Order: sequence, then structure tokens, then C-alpha cells
Amino acid sequence: MKKMPLRNRRRSIPNHGPVLLAVLFGTLTTSPGQDGVSHTVPFTAAQGHLVLVRGSMGQERDLTFLIDTGASCTYVNENLARRLSLRGEKKTAVAYGKSVESQQVILREFFVGTARFHTVPARIIRIGDRLPQVGGRIDVILGLNALTRAELAIDYERKRVTFGPSPAFGNSAPLETTREAIVAQVEVEGRILRMMIDTGSPLVLLYKRRLDGGAPGRRIPVEKKLYHVAARETLNGVLLSAVRLGEDRWDRLSAFLLDAPVTGYEGLHGVLGPRNLGLDRVHFDFRRNRVSWERRTPAPDRRAESIGAAS
Repeated sequence: MKKMPLRNRRRSIPNHGPVLLAVLFGTLTTSPGQDGVSHTVPFTAAQGHLVLVRGSMGQERDLTFLIDTGASCTYVNENLARRLSLRGEKKTAVAYGKSVESQQVILREFFVGTARFHTVPARIIRIGDRLPQVGGRIDVILGLNALTRAELAIDYERKRVTFGPSPAFGNSAPLETTREAIVAQVEVEGRILRMMIDTGSPLVLLYKRRLDGGAPGRRIPVEKKLYHVAARETLNGVLLSAVRLGEDRWDRLSAFLLDAPVTGYEGLHGVLGPRNLGLDRVHFDFRRNRVSWERRTPAPDRRAESIGAAS
């Protein structure tokens, strides 16, 4: 039998020590953008706001990934995990303040277009059960623990997403990045609110029980159902005025109140969906802690639409 060259034999020996330390101390890295190279990937839009891109993992090709800045971690659909023989320990995640039971695994390597990710912690769930309107199309929800390792730009007009260095846009605001969320300060009718920026949400959502002094805006007789990975919630509509993010202003903006207990996300007052703000392009610079955007069209009125968020 022909002997394997020494250099190849060394590479074939698995070494899990550094990976294990990285998992324990939170120093995991991925490749997109770290070498200064940008990767631009086309996407399809679902429900007008969900960003779906194609990718691969192991022997599984032509998978659908949802880019979701409202998901604190990455989720893998149970069927895909079964095909890849992924198994992990039981964990509890939080979505919109509700607990989600899952299994935690480490994704050693996967590709979104030409962008390569490696060593990403993920949770196994039944995405279709949690997101009945779109979940049957999604294999992986790509969350913050992967997305914040590179710059991220979404061009909703041209339908393309860029991982890695890309130009900022004209309007901008400071960004706070935590393990649970990316947060911006928004002025609403003279009040400063801390809001999660969630590409998986089609709406502006306010946590009613965290709004000292009552909820802003004028009540409107509209009730909605919000579907997400934790549950289904009932929302009541409000019409906001004098909304400001950075130096950009919205005179009128439809929003919804969540009148239910919210655990986790301490200090947050609600959620911003970029498309509900009428943003055509949005850029997240996690190194400089800035979000920038462009908009040419007014924010859409969501009062007459159904809602299916994936966070």
C-alpha cells in the first residue's frame, strides 16, 4: 500500500482542542470579509421583506438560508440536521422574549453563495412548525452569531446581499451589538426608545409593558397575528408620528403593540423591520458599530397585511 506523505498525514489528524476552547470562550470566527474580500450573493424575497439565499452544507446542495438579524443564533431545520446526522445537547433559546427548546450543535462548515462560514454554533428546531407561512422553504436561519463577524449589506432593490467590506450609505446611526440583538436608539414623539433592527420582521413592534408612561401613537382599530419561532402573538395597531433614526425622519409610521410579558432582551422597547421603514438598502458595519441606509420610497402601510416574522 502506498504511504501517505507526512504533510498529508498530519493534516488528516483531527484536532478539536482549539475548537473546543473557542466554543467555551466565545472566540469563534468565520471567513467572510476577514480577508478583505467581499462576497455578493443574489437573493429572493418572501413576503416582501424576508431575504432568502442559496447555499450548501456538507453533501447537501441548493439549500435555502434566511438572513435574519433578529435571530440571536443560527437555526438548522430538523430535517436537514437529520440528513447530516447532526446531534447535540438540549438548550433553550429566546425569540421575542419566549423560550424555544432545541438542540445545540456546531456547524463545521457551510457556504452561502461564495461566502464560506465555519465553526458556527447552531440550534436544531422544526422551522416549518414555528413559521407556518414560510418555514417549509427554509433550511437554515442565519442569525447574529454568524452575521456579526463581517459587514453585511442588503440591497432590496437589486436583490443582493453582500458579506464583507462594502460602502456605507448616506443616512446612518450608531449601533449597539449584543449577544441577543443589534440595537439602535430611535426617537418616537420626543421619547428615546431602544429598538432591535430585525430583517426578519415586516413591522415596527413595541413592547407595551416596557413603555413607561404608556405607549406612544394613536390607536387604530387593527389586530394582527405575529408568527415567529417561539409562538403566535396578537398585536394591536398604532399610528406613530415624529419618528427619527439618526438624522432621518418619518412623519407617519404604522406600528403594532405586543401586550404580553417579554423575557430576555433587557432594556429593549421593541423591533424595527427595515422594509417597514421603507429602506431600499441597509448596511451593518459591526466593526465600527454603525448602521446606514438609503430610502427613496415612503414607508409602506402594513395595516392591511398579514404578518409572518422569522426571528
